[in-house]
Parts: sequence; structure tokens; C-alpha cells
Amino acid sequence: MISPSLPMELCFLLVLAVAVSSDAALSSEIYWNSMLPNTPMPKLVQHQLISGAYVDSELRGLGKMIVIPTARDDNIGWSFQKWGSAKENQGVSGFQNKKQLNVDKDVDYYFFEENLYPGRKMTLELSGDHTKAILLSRQVADSIPFSSNELPDILHRFSVNDRSIQAEAMKETIVSCERPGDNVEAKRCATSLESMIDFSISKLGKNIKAVTTEFDGENGKKKQFIISSGIKKMGGNPVVCHGMTYPYAVYYCHVIRATRSYVVPLVAADGTKAKAVAVCHTDTKDFSPDHIAFQLLDIKPGGVPICHFLPDDTISWFPN
Repeated sequence: MISPSLPMELCFLLVLAVAVSSDAALSSEIYWNSMLPNTPMPKLVQHQLISGAYVDSELRGLGKMIVIPTARDDNIGWSFQKWGSAKENQGVSGFQNKKQLNVDKDVDYYFFEENLYPGRKMTLELSGDHTKAILLSRQVADSIPFSSNELPDILHRFSVNDRSIQAEAMKETIVSCERPGDNVEAKRCATSLESMIDFSISKLGKNIKAVTTEFDGENGKKKQFIISSGIKKMGGNPVVCHGMTYPYAVYYCHVIRATRSYVVPLVAADGTKAKAVAVCHTDTKDFSPDHIAFQLLDIKPGGVPICHFLPDDTISWFPN
């Protein structure tokens, strides 16, 4: 029994955590097995359904660079979240030129498809910041408000000061989720595993696989990797779900067309092994000319394919 002396907001977090770590997590797993009986569940999803995950009201990872390359929404296309006091976390609003961006010039954020070959050396950062957030069941997620109109109530429930950087981060996630998709790129923000499954099936059918970037060791922080043999080409037009900044797991899922995707085996000098998902965009003519990829690679829209790796807090769904 929860003590009546605890603040209401803390009680809410405790109830939520208990709900997720028991029957709710089991119901999500049952739904996965019923809808996708031949699809193995990625380790990321398994972890987010168990008690090893947590309600992150501190919003760890503020200021992390997010890469969701779309042509039609500058704020989602490439952004640094504009909160976080450290110098490297200072954000940008929309697009700035290469000299103004605080990017690590040693990291291969974007590269050419021709660079995907065994023996190629690349400096990569494969860790995302949202791998430990609780992935809610639909029953629990639907009981929690998730709209900009209800933001004051949401902040109160999670005991977040409405003037804090955490509140700004939560607001930005909700607003990004509320932006409408279009006929070219369907999208949905999934606040539950069931919602993510339903969206992926609606776009790709049931004969699908879920793939994530995975690596040995504790993290995939900045390392120099060598591409190993065994690069595997995946199916086209995947559904890609990116982890967003929120107290529990929220995924920005969208269909990405005109792409070629690969699972790439990697080995680092320290022995770390990884299998990373790489996506190459083959038609960039509609991308903003100010897109950071063009600035980093010194090319223009509509040219050669541009590629990037997905961090380990991103779930990609491919047709078998």
C-alpha cells in the first residue's frame, strides 16, 4: 500500500512503474506474439518492457543530437534539442551553416553509400539516450494525457516544473507528434508497443521483422569502427521508429521511402562488436538545401545517395 503521506505526483510515478513492470508488460508481450508470432523481439524492446527500465522524469539525455531525416519538417529533419546548459548541448533553431553548428567533426554522421564496404574505417556514435525508458502497454499509455492542450496536467503528473528544460523537452516532443503527416510520408507517435506494432503492420503487413542497432559492452559511445564482411541488404520502404525525449518511451514512427537499408557488422579497436542499421536516402531532391547532411558532405540536393547509421534507441521495421 502506498503511504498517504507521499505527494500525489510521486504516487502517480510509483503506480505507473508498478503497472508497467507487472501485468501491463506481459500484455504487451502477448500482443506481440499474437500479431507477430514469427518476428523475434529485439533486445531493446525486451528491456523496455521489464523492470530494468524506468520512468525518467529527469529526462536524461537533454541536448542530445537527434537525427530524423525528413525533407518536410525542418525541426524534425535535423535538430539539436535546444535545451541543456553545456556548450556542446547548445542548440540551433532550424538550420544553421556548418561553421555555426557544434558538431564533432571526427564523427561520420553522414556518409556516401559507396563507403559501405568491408575494411572501411568510420568513427561512429551508436548510443541513443532513450534505451532505458519504460515502454508502456496500450492500456497504461491511453490512461495518461498526451496532448499540448493538456500539458499543464501532464507536467503536474510527472512533477515537472513548467519553466524547466524538462518541461520544454516534453512540450517539443508532444508538438512534434501533433504535426500532421502527409501523403508521402505517413507517421505516428507510438506511446505504447501495441501502437507501434499496429502502425508497422498497417504499412508493411504482418510478414515483417524488427531490427535495432546492437553492440557488445556497456555503450556505443564514440569509437572508430571497421566494417566487417557480411553486410546485409534489407527490404525497402521501412517503418523507422525513433526514440523521443519523454519520461516514458515515445517513438516517432514514419515510413521512409526512396531508401536502401543495410545491417552492417562493425568491430572497434577495443574489441567492441556491433551490428548497426544504416539507411541510405536515394532521392534527396525535395530535402531542404540547408539540410545538415549537404553541409557536412559538401553536396547539393538531388545528387548521390546520402547515408547514416541509426542509434540503438531506434527500431526499424522491414518487410521480410
